Amino acid sequence: MKKSLLLFFILFIASCSGTTTTPADSTTGDTATEQDSQDVKDRQPTVVEGNFRLVLERRQTLDQQKASLEMIDPKIPEWQTQNLIDKTTDSGEAHLQESDLTINGKPKVIIAGEGGVNKNIDCRQGCYVDESLSWLGVIEDGEGGRTRLSFGRLEKDLTFVSLLVESNVTSLGFYGQKLLVSKMDPECEYDQGLDRACWYIMELELGGNELEFKQLFRFPARNHVGLTGYTGGFSASPDGKVIVLLDPKGEFLNLWVFKDGKLSPLGSPICGSRLDSYGHCSSEPGRFTGREPLVVADDKAVMATVENDKALTFFTYDLNSKDLSAEPFRAIISEVSGDDTFFREAACYNAHSAPWTEVFKTMWITGDEVVFTAKRKCGKLQKTSTQILAVGLDALVAGGNQTAALRNITNFPTGDIPANVDIADGGLAIKDDYVVFIGTPVLNSDGIPLLDNDQGQQFNDIETFVTRLDGSTDPVQVSADIKTRTWALTVVQGAN
Repeated sequence: MKKSLLLFFILFIASCSGTTTTPADSTTGDTATEQDSQDVKDRQPTVVEGNFRLVLERRQTLDQQKASLEMIDPKIPEWQTQNLIDKTTDSGEAHLQESDLTINGKPKVIIAGEGGVNKNIDCRQGCYVDESLSWLGVIEDGEGGRTRLSFGRLEKDLTFVSLLVESNVTSLGFYGQKLLVSKMDPECEYDQGLDRACWYIMELELGGNELEFKQLFRFPARNHVGLTGYTGGFSASPDGKVIVLLDPKGEFLNLWVFKDGKLSPLGSPICGSRLDSYGHCSSEPGRFTGREPLVVADDKAVMATVENDKALTFFTYDLNSKDLSAEPFRAIISEVSGDDTFFREAACYNAHSAPWTEVFKTMWITGDEVVFTAKRKCGKLQKTSTQILAVGLDALVAGGNQTAALRNITNFPTGDIPANVDIADGGLAIKDDYVVFIGTPVLNSDGIPLLDNDQGQQFNDIETFVTRLDGSTDPVQVSADIKTRTWALTVVQGAN
């Protein structure tokens, strides 16, 4: 009976979901272009059959200072876990052992935070696990307002054993069998000018007998003259052997690549400001943050940003090129026309030529496509229009305007209604044939559809969804806890 009710609720939500490729322009009143194909109208809710688990970083809704790290099984909607029998045993079996409905004997596990296995771990600054759920890195408050990394192993019962502590770590990521981190030094020496901050990019081999950080390179280098807006971020290839940095400098964004033991400029500086009458980049600092969308593969890097205040552009770099400073391939997905028309001012008034105003930071390269989240923030609605899209690498390399080449993975309607899932940045992941993301809920904490006149949970909550990578099914919500908001997620392997 419960399964029948659940299916009814999911189908109800699917029937309420709209299907748009171009969002409605809430500023001008333009209507969205609807996809009328029968296959889209008849899409069924996603059935999650993948053998994986989701680790969610959550913060309490009423007290943002309290954060936790929780693991759920996407095959079991979170509101159902309360009704499952606790099958915990004392056998000490591996925490990812095959089980019909449970993880570590339970359908849901709090790994760190209040009420969890490691109740004294504070995840406010960030808790990070690897795909095998063997390692945990915790960013903690250190001395003098700086941060430190506590890193160690997760035992079979998910107990954390800290093995090393490293100060001033600002960013980290797991890449294959490597942990990469950036460590800030506030007083680096330079060939010219005063001492100022720099970062050391370091790696930790996870398969070795001893855990010891190895310094790969310093950035900015001693001879890097001039101011920089770099703050320690980086992206790397899946095996961690190729690292790309984004370096804002005045009105320009510079890219650097570390490959084969050498740090080199990647492409030429990108101008985010308007061009003057001489074709030169106007002096308008602050256009870039160093957190622009970027994804790195072994042989290519793809980055997205607004160039010359005219077009939202994808830049594709050939990392196998003998000349890494060569110009990248440029492909446009939103633009405005006219010499006196500029993207940041006019995009909201040009819904057809500029359907999107922003791309979220997290992107994935899967097969021959780049998967990303696009956003359109215009008008007075509380909810923005967001969709998960894919575009072929061949289209990005071909260049020009490639708006028509975009493929919808999600098709949410616009408006301040639950069916418009307002996707949140930082929670996009791909596992096998599934896309996992976080956004505003369509169901309440009991798994019941939210009403269109709901003025609370649909705006204040962030939950987790799963859908098919090919876009053939509608997303389903798999988490629901009104007491918390999900800020980040990691997909970890399931039982073998």
